Parts: sequence; C-alpha cells; structure tokens
Amino acid sequence: MAFVSPFTDMTFKRIFGQEANKSLLIAFLNRLLEGEKVIVDLNYTDKEQIPETLKGRTVIYDIHCITDTGERIIVEMQNSVESSFFDRALYYICRCISKQGFKGKDWIYGDITAVYGIYILNQTVADKTDKIRLDISLCDRETGKEISNKIRMIYLSLPLFEKDEDECVNNWERWLYVLKNMDKMESIPYKEILEEMTTLQIVADEASMSDEERAQYERELKRVYDNRYILEGEREKGLAEGRAEGRAEGEKKRAAEIAISMLRDGLSHEKTAQYSGLTMEEIEELSKNI
Repeated sequence: MAFVSPFTDMTFKRIFGQEANKSLLIAFLNRLLEGEKVIVDLNYTDKEQIPETLKGRTVIYDIHCITDTGERIIVEMQNSVESSFFDRALYYICRCISKQGFKGKDWIYGDITAVYGIYILNQTVADKTDKIRLDISLCDRETGKEISNKIRMIYLSLPLFEKDEDECVNNWERWLYVLKNMDKMESIPYKEILEEMTTLQIVADEASMSDEERAQYERELKRVYDNRYILEGEREKGLAEGRAEGRAEGEKKRAAEIAISMLRDGLSHEKTAQYSGLTMEEIEELSKNI
C-alpha cells in the first residue's frame, strides 16, 4: 500500500477535517492531551471568523471544532512558518475567545470556555524553540503556576522528531512518527496499541482517492516541495553570507591587532595604515586607546 503525505491542505483535512472520520481527530487530540483531559465527542464548526468591522481581518482556521465539554480547538498544519506565525496564532486564539462574549447582557466572563491551538509544524522554528513539543499556557513566570486555563497552545515541530518506530515511548510520539513518515510506509504501525491506526490506514490510502483528488493532491504536494526547496535555498544563502561576514570580521579584528602592535612599536600612522590595510581614520581611532 502507498499512503498520502499529510502535509497538503487537502490530505490534512481528509485525515482530520471530515465528519465521517472525526474519530481520528478525537483520537489524536486525546493522545496529545493524555492524562489531562478526555474528549468523548466534538463538532466541526465554522472555519471562517467574519471580522467585527468592515475593515477587520477575516480569520480562517484549517480546522475549528468544539468538544463535548465546550472547549474550542483550532488545529493547523504549517509547511512554512513565517516570522509572525506565533503572533498570528495568538491573534487567532484571542479572536476565538472574544467571539464568545456576544451573548447578551447576562453573559459573564466566567462563561469563557478554553481555547486550544494545536499546530503541527513541518518546518523548524529555531529562533523560538529547539523542542519537539512546545506547550504554552498562562502561568506565573517565577513559579510556573498556571493562572488561567483558558488559553493553551501546543506546537509540534516534526523536523526535530528523529525517533524510530520502536523508540517512541508514548502515544503522542507514536502519532508524530506516523505523521512524519506516513508517505514512506507500506503499512501503518501501532495498530495493536492504537486502534485508530486501522482507520488511518484506510483514510490515508492513496488508492482510495478519485482521479480529481489525486490531481489536486499532486498539485498541492508539488507546492509543498517547491516551498521547501526555496526555503532551504534561502537558508543556505543566509549561512553562506553569515560565514562570509564572519570571515571579514575576523580579518578586520586581526588587522586591528597588528596595527596596535605597530603603533606600540613606534611606527608612524602612515606606515601602520600601509602595512595593516586599515584606513587612516581607523588608525587614528585605534591610537586613541594606546
């Protein structure tokens, strides 16, 4: 058997965003929140949040659902993580909270239900975290004590997950292993441990797609790969430029050290500039500190 990659918009929603297969989303969320809460059922709701004013910004979620106990859950898959992604994720959650307030004069703030943001990242965010799983809630900075449970964000960085099949020690790690490697598998593992993997094997079977779905999938997959190559090229260019800048700074520092030695030995500013390659202005500035 061959399985689809979960990293296109179409296949991600095919796995997690369909009413007929919502048992997969429930199972995934329960594995992720194991020991914290149990979701018995959920309902998919509007993915688009209309702005409150004509000039406001429309919010569109990949998946937006409400659990049987009232929590809102946003689930997104990100192939490219722009610099403002974390701010956007926070804005989306805050919009989801603020929308709960329009319930008439008898509404009170205590009626707010928790909003969870679950973000599956197919790119690293090294400037933010080097953790595979980043959990964020509203806590006291000194003690770590949770102050409110109304906002929860979980970021899963798949490129940092490097465990093999037999190295996964808990159920959310098993899910990450499957998601990262699914399109390379001949059979979905862990079916003896996680009953939902049997359903996933059926839903993710590439042979189950229609001709139209396959064509759309291949177009979206090409965009994923193209974006990845572009990003890797930009990253390599940045590294090369950084290395060049580092070499130039090192050479400049070494030239300054040589110039200082020359000045201390009594050489004129003109000769020091000639032998060190520095400008007269740079020599004059160095001489002030001798």
